[in-house]
Amino acid sequence: MLVYYILSGGKHPFGDGILCISNIYNGDYQLQYLNDDEEAKDLLENMLNVNPDARPRITEVLSHPYFWDESRKESFLKEVGDVPEVQKYGESCKDKSLIKVLNELEVDKKRFSTWKTRLDHVTDEDIKNKWLKLVQTNTIEPKKKQKGKKEESYPETLLCLLRFIRNRWIHPPSEEPDEMKEINVMKLFPDLVVTAYKLDKKRGWKINKLLPSTPPNKIKAESSSTAKMGGQEPDAPPQKKTQREPSLMDVDEPSPMSAPSLHKNPEQNFFSKNKAALETRLPTLQPILILLQQRRVLNDHERELVTSKSTSTQQNYALLTMIQNKGPTAQQVFFEVLKRVDPFLIQDLFLRAQH
Repeated sequence: MLVYYILSGGKHPFGDGILCISNIYNGDYQLQYLNDDEEAKDLLENMLNVNPDARPRITEVLSHPYFWDESRKESFLKEVGDVPEVQKYGESCKDKSLIKVLNELEVDKKRFSTWKTRLDHVTDEDIKNKWLKLVQTNTIEPKKKQKGKKEESYPETLLCLLRFIRNRWIHPPSEEPDEMKEINVMKLFPDLVVTAYKLDKKRGWKINKLLPSTPPNKIKAESSSTAKMGGQEPDAPPQKKTQREPSLMDVDEPSPMSAPSLHKNPEQNFFSKNKAALETRLPTLQPILILLQQRRVLNDHERELVTSKSTSTQQNYALLTMIQNKGPTAQQVFFEVLKRVDPFLIQDLFLRAQH
């Protein structure tokens, strides 16, 4: 209620007068003073849930897209656009569980269903025309361009929009100017990031938790200095810097390793002993690939080679072979990453080895 009071300029989400208490009891709130800020609305809808157990904890609140800067939003959309379910959007459209989630998010009622043909909500005609020209001439999946075959463009769905944006950012044209640099995707589709965020949570991709954390620095330009969340008066003396509390969003730094140090590590032979089992037992690769790339074990090209394989077993084999060829340091980092992503798998493999 306090956050809404700040953002709305002094309004109460449950109204005023004698009905306020009954509205609180019934969970009947209104968020009409947020100026179409979809991210703020989603954050407050979760915080105002009538069921206390369903409300987010503070770490989840501070990791919400409302507090992200443009760079983090772009990184998030790139990663979401590369998860297997988005990559294989043709097959995913037959997945009943995914269809159910998309229906719950009501994506067909949003702007994603006409992202190539109509943008009625956009008032900037110049940007609108640039986008429509771009998507109508460049909507062929890069890997699917083949000579002698009819090229099929992306359908107008949320998954295809995410894939198209990711491909244009990752594979910009080499011979012609990149029009995407002149287009702010987040302004064209103001509810795209928060919708992808919800999809990430519901599908268990865990992209948000694996991105490097950023401080909650999204402050409305029109807000006064006294209304800023966590702000201070312009003339106030600088506050003494304090050490930030660790967050669930944080990515562990790789521990310093050298070849001799591995001999003191009881897990030094984990990779060689369990490589064959891991080929069929690795969990979803996306979180593992993100962390390995952040720790500079993999580069963009190597990651693309892994995800280009057609089956999960082939992807697992390709990744494990790369890690094996990179030597003991990479294998130790892989162990730390896997222990973070799926500690139960690590525990099970150790128990099996003991028996």
